[in-house]
Amino acid sequence: MKSRIAPFIFILFLLTALTGCAKKTEPVRREFFSMDTVMQVILYPDRDSDPAKMLDLAEQEVLRTDALLTSAMGTAERDSAAKILNDSELSALLNRALLISADTDGAFDPTVWPIVDAWGFYSGSHRIPKEDELSALLQTIGWEKARSAMNASDPDALPKLDLGAIGKGYAASTVKEKLHENGVTSAILSLGGNVSLLGSRPDGSDFTVGIRDPEDPAAYFATLSLSDKAVVTSGSYERSFEQDGVRYSHIIDPKTGHPVDNSLLSVTVVADDDILADALSTALFVMGPDGAAQFYQSGLYDFDMILMEKDRSVTITQGLKNCFETAETLKGILK
Repeated sequence: MKSRIAPFIFILFLLTALTGCAKKTEPVRREFFSMDTVMQVILYPDRDSDPAKMLDLAEQEVLRTDALLTSAMGTAERDSAAKILNDSELSALLNRALLISADTDGAFDPTVWPIVDAWGFYSGSHRIPKEDELSALLQTIGWEKARSAMNASDPDALPKLDLGAIGKGYAASTVKEKLHENGVTSAILSLGGNVSLLGSRPDGSDFTVGIRDPEDPAAYFATLSLSDKAVVTSGSYERSFEQDGVRYSHIIDPKTGHPVDNSLLSVTVVADDDILADALSTALFVMGPDGAAQFYQSGLYDFDMILMEKDRSVTITQGLKNCFETAETLKGILK
């Protein structure tokens, strides 16, 4: 667990150091464990609100979301699958996930659970599956199968799911909604590394968010000045194992069943939508730099991104030009 907590502690320090404090409103903080990682909420409460109550509200919503998604995680038994199809919140989230799957040509696929499990990334008992095993598992997955099961309301046909792939994004979106409803207009959520910003600092200025260096968990390679955005990073460094001198990432290509192996070290997505940012950070990593660039330029979704490659060159999109700082080589700005 050290490897997961250490990056979070760095993010906490960075956000605290760089955001500073407003003159009239002091931030309050809460740290807790959920979704198999450490979560943190930093908020500037309205003068009429109860800070402890707002922190409780945020924590309880994350824990509720975690329990909801856990109930759907990897399950394809009839009762569990029926619950997913009949639960309005779960089915709405699955529908959203499947829409993004379709739009990314399956680069993001919530049905990839059996293959991730076969590589041992859920259990921690890492292994390299044989090709015939992977071939058989590939026949059981596919967002199209999940869509067909949803359309037919057939729990028997629903593949095993991992809605946790967008779980932190979904939790961030629901927490921000509840905080806003209760008068909080300035907050930072750091949910296992997913950073989500509610509004701006109380003085109206942007928050400053550090983007973790994929080769040094105790450092960052860039900063962004932003308000009211989600910032989600995916990389091969997050969860991986090494065997016979080869490192295998937890990010699986749904078309091959193998961990993604391209020139990318990390992908950071910046968007208004937490769920979209969470899903696209994975999908763009699977696509690789050329595919990610083509997807961005298609204009299908409104987002910005930062691509860091193994040679440490960095590509950003036009929307980040005026809020991005880095000491790395800027390979290009995509329009």
